[in-house]
Amino acid sequence: MKKIMLLLVLIIHLSPSFCTEVILEFTDDKKDDYGDGKVVYPGHSMFQPGIFDIEQFRIEDKGDYYKFVVRVRGKVNYVTFDEYQFRYNLPEKFIFPLIHIYIDTDHVENSGIRETILGVNATINEESAWERAVVFSSIPQRYRLYMEHFQIPFSNRVDIPPKIYLSKNKKEISVRVGKQFIGEIQSEWGFTILMLGHDVAKTIKKNVYVMEVKASSSQFNFGGGHTTLYERYNSNIIDMIVPPFQYQKRILSNYSVGEKRYPEIGAVYKSYKKMKPNIAIGEVKQVSSDKLVINLGAKHGVVTGIKLIIASQFIVEVDDVFPEICVAHYLNDSDADIIEKGMEATIWKE
Repeated sequence: MKKIMLLLVLIIHLSPSFCTEVILEFTDDKKDDYGDGKVVYPGHSMFQPGIFDIEQFRIEDKGDYYKFVVRVRGKVNYVTFDEYQFRYNLPEKFIFPLIHIYIDTDHVENSGIRETILGVNATINEESAWERAVVFSSIPQRYRLYMEHFQIPFSNRVDIPPKIYLSKNKKEISVRVGKQFIGEIQSEWGFTILMLGHDVAKTIKKNVYVMEVKASSSQFNFGGGHTTLYERYNSNIIDMIVPPFQYQKRILSNYSVGEKRYPEIGAVYKSYKKMKPNIAIGEVKQVSSDKLVINLGAKHGVVTGIKLIIASQFIVEVDDVFPEICVAHYLNDSDADIIEKGMEATIWKE
């Protein structure tokens, strides 16, 4: 009887940690860690085959938080090259995979952000424009610091969890995402899942810690891209999970140097639904150093304190509302030098 009671106590005590519900799961083709089809790995021996090759992405509900998991084909090891580690003051548990997850939470026309974080060199398509993002980085504090240093306007929409976890077999990379940040995940949400290389030497204005694809590979950068003259148009995406009946090579090759256009990428959806219409579409009518006027007002559902998104990138907050127009202020002072008359404006979906 005592043994039975002890077993019941153990089950009751341990059961919460075993109550894992996989709420979303997407798989990817193997051996497609070649970007647009031409990308090759860096030359250093630490870059083992398959460490940038996504096999699966899943989300587990852990009660207070979600566990985001990316499984790769190769075995991911922590950096062991002392000269590299000491030169950049890396933590003991630094890994080269850098993962971006952009999340479309509303699937509404003309709603959300189409820009990616500096260094990806790709644009999210209109249908998959995102409201939240999660970054798997081994140096989360530094990553956040440089995002804010470059005044990326959507920095507060990006979660960079403080710790990355590696599974025992070293093939699963995971982070914990708080439900306060992301909300309750819905089956119709979209996820743009990108695998990049992590380069701690890249802290220039157009790149936040992303390992670049160049014409030729070296010890610590990818090869297979354009020559020096056009290399800034290379997408630095090494692998991604693509929507059904689409192909990674075709997507990442669809860019234009002449038009200065990066490839457009999109999300995968568990339960795909048509986009909802967004009737509140306006444009910037006047700009000044601290305020801007937009032709969206009370009749469009705008109220004081609501946020609007300009040109799918810049977020402003409404101060005064009139029937046909509103007056808003910049959340980032530097946006005053970028936002122009005629830019499209829509209600920001929190």
